Amino acid sequence: MNERRRQVVVAYTITHGQRADGWWFVVEIPDHQLEEHGPYASEDAMLDDKVTRLEELEAGIVEP
Repeated sequence: MNERRRQVVVAYTITHGQRADGWWFVVEIPDHQLEEHGPYASEDAMLDDKVTRLEELEAGIVEP
């Protein structure tokens, strides 16, 4: 059987920080719109969503 293998390579940057209105994280993917996620009331809530988005990117899911 002839199986095709597909490899998805995505370059991205994820940064986070606190602004006056709460915690945020930003995802930068070349040739895509900047993704801003937030505000979050706590750093823990922001980190939970950030980890989820990171897992999506590692699985090849570029669009949120």
